[in-house]
Amino acid sequence: MKKCCGSVPGAKQAGMIGLTALATIGPKKLRPHVQNILAVIAIASLIRQIIRRGKGQEA
Repeated sequence: MKKCCGSVPGAKQAGMIGLTALATIGPKKLRPHVQNILAVIAIASLIRQIIRRGKGQEA
């Protein structure tokens, strides 16, 4: 799996801040879509953490 934003420190946080800003103060037509994207990213991150913890306990 390719690491996104791995070479630039802080790029992931900057991207999340930008999406959060769009979700709160962005154009009204865009806000619900950005909020859904943020929710999907949060769920995917949680599932990834759970899987990593599970693999770490098996070893």
